[in-house]
Amino acid sequence: MIRLIFSFKIFFLLSFFSNLSLSALPDKHEFLIEMNKQNETSFLNQALQNSILKILGSYDTYSKKENFFNTLNPKDFIDEFGSYNENDSYFSKIIIDASSLRNFLVKNGFDISSEIKSDLVGWILCDADLDSLDLYQRTRQKCEQIKNNLKNISRERNTDLFFPMLDSEDLISFKIQNEENELDFVYLSDRYKADSFFYCRLSLEYENCYLPDKNLSDRKLNFSKKFIRSMGLEPNLITTQIEPHDSIIESYHNILRINSILTDLCQDMWLYISRSIVKQKKLAGEIGSSTMPHKINPIQFENAEGNFGISNAILEFLARKLAISRMQRDLTDSTTIRNQGVALAHSYISLISIASGLGRIDIDLEKTEKELNDHWEVLTEPMQTAIRKSGKESGYEQMMDLSRGKKIDESMIKDVIDKLKISDEDKKSLLKLSPSSYTGLAEKLTDLL
Repeated sequence: MIRLIFSFKIFFLLSFFSNLSLSALPDKHEFLIEMNKQNETSFLNQALQNSILKILGSYDTYSKKENFFNTLNPKDFIDEFGSYNENDSYFSKIIIDASSLRNFLVKNGFDISSEIKSDLVGWILCDADLDSLDLYQRTRQKCEQIKNNLKNISRERNTDLFFPMLDSEDLISFKIQNEENELDFVYLSDRYKADSFFYCRLSLEYENCYLPDKNLSDRKLNFSKKFIRSMGLEPNLITTQIEPHDSIIESYHNILRINSILTDLCQDMWLYISRSIVKQKKLAGEIGSSTMPHKINPIQFENAEGNFGISNAILEFLARKLAISRMQRDLTDSTTIRNQGVALAHSYISLISIASGLGRIDIDLEKTEKELNDHWEVLTEPMQTAIRKSGKESGYEQMMDLSRGKKIDESMIKDVIDKLKISDEDKKSLLKLSPSSYTGLAEKLTDLL
């Protein structure tokens, strides 16, 4: 197996086209040259130059290095030659060892043509980043540029190049070697009548090309399994007439859970905004409430919550429906599964709305601290912990009797702390605390993440 990697300047492809059908090229070039006074001393060199031009396939390339070609000794590449007379005209028959000449030119860095018209099929897989329109357009532009360069090179080398659409019938094996697993495969089709094939995978970061694996034994089941696994999927080898949809239902449930978690975030943000703990930045030209012009509606979080609800409703139905098939034969799955795009679209719109909403919020630290300091009952947690630490098991009950249903303030908490039968050190620690400074084990717990 040959692995070929090329840069955007496609240096690789020059050599690839040059060596495309090397094994099928003619071993000999035969020339019949009429002898006259003008060429009686140069007919051997004339035959060699014609052979070189035929191998290069480009007069421009030949003319740029003509001085170098003139230094070559024809006798180094002539297999045989002879002369004969016909109708009072003299001819020389010269046979050039084209194989040796071709190898000589390749070793000296020249690109060679196929000499005869050949057909080439190339698959270009463009890995475009769909998360960014700019990256997507740049990647597509790069792929189109490479295709155009390939077509120009193919025309110069007497080759017809065809780029088919990559579809499910493309199943000729292309072995991809990589650092992690040298047994990965990509499969492409030999259904196109061509002299050779190649496969390229392109992105903004890399450009890889591969030649086909000539060993097509075991190409069916094993190749199919490896192809599916190369995309991070597991093949479902044994099914009834209807695919059981187990894996896609699992995906729906995963998205359902994500949607529900983010719905909770939207509702919490709505409540934080309504309590003025979280502020929203004012946007120029934005219309607020129809009756309250001072209000900035949390519209992004409301839109996200609504779209998550629609997405979950569809996904819940699909997860229930696709698990059921009458005698594993009915086709109701085909009409219902078409709506998964609607569900995913609503979820995607929600994500965009959340990102927009989070991008315009700010925390009102003064309001937050005031709200915290209005709730000194928060400190009943470290107080009951200190009581249990002193050996008494009634910490929770004591704090319940103190605080349940009552408004607790700073003076009440400190009076209780003074009366607790705990160590002086623990009392000092508790008296230093306030609702805004007490975080418990939150910092240590976040470090576990």
